[in-house]
Amino acid sequence: EYLSRLTPQALFYAGPNALRHKVLIVDEHVGAKEAEYSLRTLISHGSLTLRRTPKPGAGGSPTPITVYGPISLLSGTTSDTVNEENLSRCLELALDDSEAQTRRIQKAQRRAWAGKRRAKVDLQLWQDAQRLLEPLLVTIPFAERLTFPARNTHDRRGNQKLLGLVAAHARHPHLAHGAR
Repeated sequence: EYLSRLTPQALFYAGPNALRHKVLIVDEHVGAKEAEYSLRTLISHGSLTLRRTPKPGAGGSPTPITVYGPISLLSGTTSDTVNEENLSRCLELALDDSEAQTRRIQKAQRRAWAGKRRAKVDLQLWQDAQRLLEPLLVTIPFAERLTFPARNTHDRRGNQKLLGLVAAHARHPHLAHGAR
Protein backbone atom coordinates (compact mmCIF):
# COMPACT_ATOMS: atom_id res chain seq x y z
CA GLU A 1 0.00 0.00 0.00
CA TYR A 2 1.37 3.42 -0.97
CA LEU A 3 1.17 6.10 1.73
CA SER A 4 2.23 9.73 1.90
CA ARG A 5 2.04 10.03 5.67
CA LEU A 6 1.38 7.84 8.71
CA THR A 7 0.01 9.23 11.96
CA PRO A 8 0.92 7.60 15.30
CA GLN A 9 -2.43 5.73 15.50
CA ALA A 10 -2.99 4.96 11.80
CA LEU A 11 -1.61 1.41 11.83
CA PHE A 12 -3.70 0.42 14.86
CA TYR A 13 -6.94 1.13 13.00
CA ALA A 14 -6.01 -0.58 9.71
CA GLY A 15 -7.88 -3.76 10.67
CA PRO A 16 -6.53 -6.95 12.27
CA ASN A 17 -5.23 -8.55 9.07
CA ALA A 18 -5.08 -5.56 6.72
CA LEU A 19 -1.28 -5.30 7.03
CA ARG A 20 -0.42 -9.02 7.22
CA HIS A 21 2.26 -9.84 4.61
CA LYS A 22 1.98 -6.39 3.04
CA VAL A 23 4.57 -3.96 1.81
CA LEU A 24 3.98 -0.45 3.10
CA ILE A 25 5.50 2.21 0.88
CA VAL A 26 5.90 5.59 2.51
CA ASP A 27 7.01 8.05 -0.12
CA GLU A 28 9.64 9.76 2.03
CA HIS A 29 10.96 8.73 5.42
CA VAL A 30 9.72 11.98 6.98
CA GLY A 31 6.14 10.85 6.20
CA ALA A 32 6.56 7.93 8.62
CA LYS A 33 8.35 9.87 11.35
CA GLU A 34 5.30 10.18 13.61
CA ALA A 35 4.65 6.41 13.42
CA GLU A 36 8.26 5.21 13.82
CA TYR A 37 7.64 3.37 17.09
CA SER A 38 4.59 1.55 15.71
CA LEU A 39 6.45 0.59 12.55
CA ARG A 40 9.46 -0.70 14.50
CA THR A 41 7.18 -2.76 16.74
CA LEU A 42 5.25 -4.21 13.80
CA ILE A 43 8.50 -5.09 12.00
CA SER A 44 10.21 -6.60 15.05
CA HIS A 45 7.33 -8.30 16.84
CA GLY A 46 4.92 -8.95 13.98
CA SER A 47 1.96 -7.33 15.71
CA LEU A 48 0.70 -4.17 17.40
CA THR A 49 -1.72 -3.99 20.30
CA LEU A 50 -3.49 -0.92 21.62
CA ARG A 51 -5.88 -0.87 24.55
CA ARG A 52 -8.74 1.47 23.61
CA THR A 53 -10.69 3.09 26.38
CA PRO A 54 -14.43 3.55 25.90
CA LYS A 55 -15.77 6.99 25.10
CA PRO A 56 -16.74 9.02 28.17
CA GLY A 57 -20.18 8.00 29.39
CA ALA A 58 -20.27 4.87 27.21
CA GLY A 59 -19.34 2.54 30.07
CA GLY A 60 -17.53 -0.74 29.66
CA SER A 61 -13.91 -1.65 30.04
CA PRO A 62 -10.94 -1.00 27.77
CA THR A 63 -10.81 -3.27 24.71
CA PRO A 64 -7.64 -4.34 22.91
CA ILE A 65 -7.07 -3.68 19.22
CA THR A 66 -4.48 -5.96 17.63
CA VAL A 67 -3.05 -5.61 14.15
CA TYR A 68 -0.96 -8.42 12.70
CA GLY A 69 2.05 -8.36 10.39
CA PRO A 70 4.57 -9.17 9.30
CA ILE A 71 5.17 -6.16 7.09
CA SER A 72 7.92 -4.85 4.90
CA LEU A 73 8.52 -1.13 4.78
CA LEU A 74 9.96 0.74 1.83
CA SER A 75 10.89 4.36 2.20
CA GLY A 76 13.43 6.77 0.85
CA THR A 77 15.35 9.70 2.21
CA THR A 78 18.22 11.99 1.34
CA SER A 79 18.88 12.60 5.03
CA ASP A 80 22.03 11.29 6.68
CA THR A 81 20.32 11.20 10.07
CA VAL A 82 17.97 8.23 10.15
CA ASN A 83 16.98 6.96 13.59
CA GLU A 84 19.54 4.34 14.72
CA GLU A 85 16.78 2.06 16.04
CA ASN A 86 15.17 2.08 12.59
CA LEU A 87 18.45 1.34 10.82
CA SER A 88 18.92 -1.80 12.90
CA ARG A 89 15.71 -3.17 11.34
CA CYS A 90 16.47 -2.10 7.79
CA LEU A 91 18.48 -3.09 4.83
CA GLU A 92 19.94 0.21 3.73
CA LEU A 93 20.54 0.61 0.01
CA ALA A 94 22.37 3.59 -1.41
CA LEU A 95 21.55 4.98 -4.83
CA ASP A 96 24.10 5.37 -7.58
CA ASP A 97 24.82 9.12 -7.58
CA SER A 98 27.50 8.89 -10.26
CA GLU A 99 27.66 11.13 -13.30
CA ALA A 100 27.21 8.07 -15.55
CA GLN A 101 23.96 7.13 -13.76
CA THR A 102 22.69 10.72 -14.02
CA ARG A 103 23.37 10.64 -17.78
CA ARG A 104 21.42 7.33 -18.12
CA ILE A 105 18.47 8.82 -16.22
CA GLN A 106 18.52 11.98 -18.34
CA LYS A 107 18.61 9.88 -21.52
CA ALA A 108 15.59 7.86 -20.31
CA GLN A 109 13.75 11.08 -19.46
CA ARG A 110 14.39 12.48 -22.95
CA ARG A 111 13.27 9.19 -24.57
CA ALA A 112 10.03 9.31 -22.54
CA TRP A 113 9.33 12.90 -23.60
CA ALA A 114 10.03 11.91 -27.21
CA GLY A 115 7.24 9.33 -26.94
CA LYS A 116 9.56 6.32 -26.81
CA ARG A 117 8.35 4.85 -23.55
CA ARG A 118 9.15 1.29 -22.56
CA ALA A 119 6.39 -1.27 -22.89
CA LYS A 120 4.41 -1.75 -19.69
CA VAL A 121 5.33 -4.92 -17.79
CA ASP A 122 2.47 -7.35 -17.18
CA LEU A 123 2.72 -8.19 -13.48
CA GLN A 124 -0.15 -10.69 -13.43
CA LEU A 125 2.06 -13.70 -14.19
CA TRP A 126 4.46 -12.80 -11.36
CA GLN A 127 1.61 -12.14 -8.92
CA ASP A 128 -0.02 -15.47 -9.80
CA ALA A 129 3.29 -17.31 -9.34
CA GLN A 130 3.79 -15.68 -5.95
CA ARG A 131 0.34 -16.80 -4.80
CA LEU A 132 1.36 -20.41 -5.53
CA LEU A 133 4.37 -20.26 -3.21
CA GLU A 134 4.19 -22.28 -0.03
CA PRO A 135 6.32 -21.92 3.10
CA LEU A 136 9.49 -23.99 2.98
CA LEU A 137 11.72 -24.78 5.92
CA VAL A 138 15.20 -23.54 5.07
CA THR A 139 18.39 -24.54 6.84
CA ILE A 140 21.81 -23.13 6.09
CA PRO A 141 24.30 -25.99 6.53
CA PHE A 142 27.26 -23.60 6.59
CA ALA A 143 25.63 -21.02 8.89
CA GLU A 144 28.01 -21.70 11.78
CA ARG A 145 30.99 -20.89 9.55
CA LEU A 146 29.62 -17.44 8.61
CA THR A 147 30.96 -14.40 10.42
CA PHE A 148 29.55 -10.94 10.95
CA PRO A 149 31.03 -7.96 12.83
CA ALA A 150 30.22 -7.81 16.56
CA ARG A 151 30.92 -4.12 17.17
CA ASN A 152 27.64 -3.19 18.85
CA THR A 153 24.07 -4.30 19.47
CA HIS A 154 23.03 -3.31 15.92
CA ASP A 155 25.24 -6.10 14.61
CA ARG A 156 22.98 -8.63 16.36
CA ARG A 157 20.16 -7.71 14.00
CA GLY A 158 22.61 -7.34 11.13
CA ASN A 159 23.70 -10.95 11.58
CA GLN A 160 20.04 -12.03 11.54
CA LYS A 161 19.45 -9.99 8.36
CA LEU A 162 22.44 -11.69 6.70
CA LEU A 163 21.09 -15.13 7.57
CA GLY A 164 17.62 -14.13 6.37
CA LEU A 165 19.01 -12.95 3.04
CA VAL A 166 20.95 -16.20 2.59
CA ALA A 167 17.77 -18.17 3.37
CA ALA A 168 15.72 -16.04 0.96
CA HIS A 169 18.12 -16.96 -1.83
CA ALA A 170 18.11 -20.67 -1.03
CA ARG A 171 17.33 -22.95 -3.92
CA HIS A 172 14.79 -25.72 -3.65
CA PRO A 173 16.59 -29.11 -3.65
CA HIS A 174 14.65 -30.23 -6.73
CA LEU A 175 15.88 -27.18 -8.64
CA ALA A 176 19.55 -27.72 -7.82
CA HIS A 177 22.06 -28.39 -10.58
CA GLY A 178 19.93 -26.73 -13.25
CA ALA A 179 17.06 -29.26 -13.05
CA ARG A 180 13.66 -27.68 -13.49
